[in-house]
Amino acid sequence: SHTCPGQASFVGGMSEHSLAGIAGGVVGTLVAHPFDLVKVRMQTGDGVLGSSSLALLSNTVKKEGPLALFRGISFPLLGYVPVNTVTFGVYGKALSHLQTLRGCNNQNSNSFLAGSLAGIAQCPVCIPIETLKIRMQSQMTGGNANLNRQPGALFRGPIDAVVSILKTEGIRGIYRGITATASRDAFGYGLYFMFFEGFQRMFTPKDAKEPGHIATLFAGGLSGIGCYACCYPLDTIKSRIQSLGHHISMSRAIWDLWAKQGLHGFFKGITPTLLRAFPENAAILYTYDRVLRMLCNDSADSCDKD
Repeated sequence: SHTCPGQASFVGGMSEHSLAGIAGGVVGTLVAHPFDLVKVRMQTGDGVLGSSSLALLSNTVKKEGPLALFRGISFPLLGYVPVNTVTFGVYGKALSHLQTLRGCNNQNSNSFLAGSLAGIAQCPVCIPIETLKIRMQSQMTGGNANLNRQPGALFRGPIDAVVSILKTEGIRGIYRGITATASRDAFGYGLYFMFFEGFQRMFTPKDAKEPGHIATLFAGGLSGIGCYACCYPLDTIKSRIQSLGHHISMSRAIWDLWAKQGLHGFFKGITPTLLRAFPENAAILYTYDRVLRMLCNDSADSCDKD
């Protein structure tokens, strides 16, 4: 294992990265889920609840109640434990090996490559969770039930959603959007970790022992904004594919959205996404970084292992 001089966040063992990532994911999910629900409904609802994020938020709370903002949270809250175990664990392991093989003159590309590998590695775990979350978030209840794009009975909860989808659509129904998710996450996680490492180095004085609290919070928040801004069209396509009860190819989903809504359609819901990006990712990466340091007893050397 190898830690580069001046590296903002050190390279720890795979288990330390995984545990720190789980802690960050739980905190980030609680902060972000209401924003995420608004984003998904903007992406998949074709404007039936309003053309703006505020209108959609108001209609959702007014007609379905405030708890509707947390619909589907059990899947990301519990499901992202294995996702973050894989993502942050693979990132830490890959970064360690890349820095050993390639040295410290390629810190940005090392972080990008390690992040891309982590993004691809977590896809088999992530796709079922995101599909179920999006199917539950995109279905409307109460006074909005007649506006659903997907006909049929509403899911009563996560277990009912799993059973219903498997019964009517088979395993492919749970694993929708494989190509779109892999494309988004290979690119997105590469940028995410590269931005985080880069911003931490930028905000940390050269004579400082480690990044400060404010530096880490800002590095995490800005990393989230940069990642989401670059990957949002891919995320929109992924969400639309996963919200459907039938198969549609990524190329067909892109063409259909372009034909119906033009370029604007690929960025619907980006406002709540970018609004949530800073607090969510500041929470995730700050918690990840601090828990990692705590697990390693605030010493790079004690965690600098395979």
